Amino acid sequence: MKNNFFIDYFKEVENADCIDTDYGFILYRICNRECYICHAYITPSFRGRGYGKQLLARVMEIAAKNECLEVSCNIFKKDNGAELNRQKYLSQGFEIINENKHVITMSREL
Repeated sequence: MKNNFFIDYFKEVENADCIDTDYGFILYRICNRECYICHAYITPSFRGRGYGKQLLARVMEIAAKNECLEVSCNIFKKDNGAELNRQKYLSQGFEIINENKHVITMSREL
C-alpha cells in the first residue's frame, strides 16, 4: 500500500504513525501513555490470513515499548465489516467500553 495519499493525509492530520505493508496498513497515535488505533485496512485478497492480527500485535508491542497503559479504537457501525471487526478485537482481548447507535469504543489494557 506504499505511496497512499490516504495514509499520508491521516499521518499529517491525526499526527499518526503508520505500519504500512504490501497487504495493508494500520495507523495509530500515541499520546499521554495511551495508544489509539486510528485506521486499519487489509487488502481484500489478503483478508482471513491473520495479517490484521499481525499488524495489531505490532502496534501492541510499540505501545508497550512506549509504556502505554492501554490501546483503544472506535468501530463505526455503518462501516462494512463492523461486526467482524468487533469480533476480531474482542478475540484479541479488547473490551467494549462504550457503545451507542453509531460507534463502538473498545479498549485493552497493557
